[in-house]
Amino acid sequence: MNKFLIRYSQMRAPRLLRSYSTVRFNENFNQQAPDPKPKISQFKYPLYHTFLLASTAYMGFHVVWYHLEYKEVEKDLKEKAERLENEMQKALDEVRIEVVDSKPKRSWLTFWRNS
Repeated sequence: MNKFLIRYSQMRAPRLLRSYSTVRFNENFNQQAPDPKPKISQFKYPLYHTFLLASTAYMGFHVVWYHLEYKEVEKDLKEKAERLENEMQKALDEVRIEVVDSKPKRSWLTFWRNS
């Protein structure tokens, strides 16, 4: 057992690399290190937020446009309905005048004369 202890004590312990315990220096201490290139994954959330903002703005402007278009169409339809109502009223007045003029005028006494 003594040999085992001697051999075990002479063995080196396995070295674990921990990122928090290591320090790395640049080769050029006096010069500024070049900035690392950005990764595509860094643009994921900004692009998502831009798309979300653009979609919201589009929907908002579309609702405003639809509301204004509705008012314009409603105004045109009301004018058309009023014009058609006026034409119909003129036609009814003309027919009424023709019917009244075509009937012979009778006196109210004719009922008493026939009986």
